[in-house]
Amino acid sequence: MDTDHFVEAYSPVSIIVRLSKQGTNVFEGDFSEAMDFGRQKQSELGEPRVQRSSNSRTRFLIAPHTETMLSRDLLRVTPQFDSAPSVVVDNLQTDLCLSFHDGILAPQSTKTIHLPLSINLPNGYRLEFLVKPTPLPTPRVSLASRLGDSLVRNETITQLPSLLAKQQGLTPETILSWLNVVIKAMQCPASDSYYYKGFSHAVTEIADFDRAEVVLWNNGKWEHDEVRSFVRKEADPAVVSKAPSRTMLEHARTHREKIIHPEGEQATSSWEMNSLRVFLHSAIAYPLMDEKGEILGVLYADRGFRSDFGASSISDEEQRLIEILAAGITAGIIKSKQEQLVTKYQQFFSPKITEAIRQKPSLLAGEETRVTVLFCDIRGFSRIADNIGTARAMEWVSDTLSELSQIVLDLDGVLVDYVGDEMFAMWGAPESSEIHAFQAASAARLMMNRRAKLSERWSGLITEGFDFGIGLCTGSARVGNTGSKQKFKYGPMGRTVNLGSRIQGLTKQWRVGTLLDGITHASLPVDMLRRRISSVTVVGLDGALDLYELLPDDSDTSKSLVEGYEAAYSLFECGNKPRDAARAFGELVQRFPQDGPSLIMLVRCVNELVEPTIPFSPVWSTQTK
Repeated sequence: MDTDHFVEAYSPVSIIVRLSKQGTNVFEGDFSEAMDFGRQKQSELGEPRVQRSSNSRTRFLIAPHTETMLSRDLLRVTPQFDSAPSVVVDNLQTDLCLSFHDGILAPQSTKTIHLPLSINLPNGYRLEFLVKPTPLPTPRVSLASRLGDSLVRNETITQLPSLLAKQQGLTPETILSWLNVVIKAMQCPASDSYYYKGFSHAVTEIADFDRAEVVLWNNGKWEHDEVRSFVRKEADPAVVSKAPSRTMLEHARTHREKIIHPEGEQATSSWEMNSLRVFLHSAIAYPLMDEKGEILGVLYADRGFRSDFGASSISDEEQRLIEILAAGITAGIIKSKQEQLVTKYQQFFSPKITEAIRQKPSLLAGEETRVTVLFCDIRGFSRIADNIGTARAMEWVSDTLSELSQIVLDLDGVLVDYVGDEMFAMWGAPESSEIHAFQAASAARLMMNRRAKLSERWSGLITEGFDFGIGLCTGSARVGNTGSKQKFKYGPMGRTVNLGSRIQGLTKQWRVGTLLDGITHASLPVDMLRRRISSVTVVGLDGALDLYELLPDDSDTSKSLVEGYEAAYSLFECGNKPRDAARAFGELVQRFPQDGPSLIMLVRCVNELVEPTIPFSPVWSTQTK
């Protein structure tokens, strides 16, 4: 084997930054100094880009000025290359946390984080920071620093030195240079083309194959791509294969075992074996399988006939090397698939739940479970849109729903769906919780108390302000992928969902902010202020239910309203004291003239006095959904 040609050592001197939106890459570049990230000014139109500001600081304009959930001064990232590659991340915002793969960064705080790093931003944006290696003239001498703690702990990789030492005439420097090839490949994400090419390179460098390739198995077919292959520089083009043996690939896939030529002659067709005998000295195909035994691909390598080869085939040491490298490739593919899932789920789940799913994907399996659903509707959308125009209305709704969505994620809820100006969220799945009703109610309260801030933010455009209607319902539901193969949508189905939507609709009729059903009410702590509004029937659903309003605060004024209303409603509900009930509700309307339920109940009492219903029923029947 020619040991004069080997890949030089690598040390990172710059950082790769990638920007994606909703899982689609929109920018990639590299930097080696501190960089600020944020949205554009109104005058800075165009695609995401890096520019030098007037104060000589580098800025990355990641989104247009219309993305109001992204701050102009979002974060600052400073590369560090002291030992293990890392970055110092400064959250420049005053009110929003930054979430990344294993935690959050509070507003106005700083943290040093080792690479690779991914940071999730509002509206589906994501920043990734990766090591960009560049060549140095000589290899490093410290094996521990080359491998890093995570690689040293990897038993598969640590077998390489003893394996390579069995081969004759290999110096420590040569072994280190070969390890460099493997380590460099492993430091790249499996989504990077060099990841596969790096392993193919390792096979040709260490085992002296002429050509190697990682062939992936996707959607029932082989993906042969030169991007994932490597050809030895010294190889004679006349003896280099143009593509892997399909029969060897199929054998490795169907039998889930390695196949070697010429030992594997019995497994291949006579026509292909004749072709292999003519062009190839030896070849190996090693299956790449996940923990369930499913085929991900094959690591394939071959040699053409050369004058320096004898009759021997692939040695036991070389087979062991292929096995070790195949294990490294498989680990990277599995990790990449998990990261892709995480990217997809981050728009629905909080970082805590996303990590739980990454650790246990079976959480997403459909199952019957107990959940609390929340529906939140922005009031007056059509009227406001007519006044301010569709374009500005979309900005307003996007900004408002982003604020409300962040509240859901902060309380470990699931963002199930958006329908126009309505948001649908859930607690209790995929990770079970004993307090899902409390979490949902807490989110509803925070949303109600966020109205003033949002109204003030948009007061220059929406002078009359705006409001929300929120409905909560707790019960059993079938939870899983309610979407399709083309579009993932994780959420609940069943009566609880239908009832939750109906309850949200009743907030407009009763002129209140948040309504909830009796089961949710019974699941909340006694000090979370609420009042029983009425027993109601809901269009399209059988039976009556008790309806409760969740108050936005626990002030003395709110407590006084609740006490007065419940006393008056008791008089009405007994059926034989409509005059006393009317008097009590009349006094409440005088004290709380903006209270919708008191006004409605006063009208019901007066109607009962004028035209008594026989038999009397305190149940209020809704006429519309």
